[in-house]
Amino acid sequence: MPNVIKWKMVGRKLAVAGTFLSVLLLAMPQAQAQQKKSTGLLLRTAKSAAVAPASTVTTPAPATVTATPIVTAAPAASSEAVVPAATVSVAAPMTTTMLDTQAPVDPDFQVVFHKMTAEKAAVNATHAALLAERYDLSDQPSKDVTQSRGKPIQTGVRVKLPEGVDSWEILAAMTPEEIRAKGLYPKGFMPLPFPNHPEGGMLFPQHHINEILRQEGRDLTRFDLDYD
Repeated sequence: MPNVIKWKMVGRKLAVAGTFLSVLLLAMPQAQAQQKKSTGLLLRTAKSAAVAPASTVTTPAPATVTATPIVTAAPAASSEAVVPAATVSVAAPMTTTMLDTQAPVDPDFQVVFHKMTAEKAAVNATHAALLAERYDLSDQPSKDVTQSRGKPIQTGVRVKLPEGVDSWEILAAMTPEEIRAKGLYPKGFMPLPFPNHPEGGMLFPQHHINEILRQEGRDLTRFDLDYD
């Protein structure tokens, strides 16, 4: 019985070896053909390079290129017409740095600080008015559902209806074309701009600012803007 198992294993190994050999024999003609094709291409390239005149490669630099005069026969006369040579000027490559593309910086930070600090109240008021126009910001927490650690979840639709529309059902009955023509698309569904969009930057809620100040002694309060 062990001899039978042994011969079966030998037979399987021979079968695998035969399959591998068959694949190898099938692949050899394709590899040889590909090699001949590559060799022929190299020979043709070498012959072309031997016939073609050598070319000179120059580095980019200011240069003046003068075209050779072209002599052509005039159609109505026996004399030859000479086309004047053309002169082409090649501009030197431009070199720019990061400093060349940056906006000029006011060297006096105190000027910027006092200016933006004075504008802070107006910027905050403008953004607060935008939020009040678009959303219902009243405090209406759910009595049944909270987030982790008991944080309340606000309920109700917070996007305000456009002026002149009394209910969402009336708005839903309109066609998209009618809503677009009358300008009744709710502003609360439009992208919300940054409180001071031209200036940008990071804003953190007050509880985050307080915690970083307590743990690390860093104050993230901005002198020009408050969290919205």
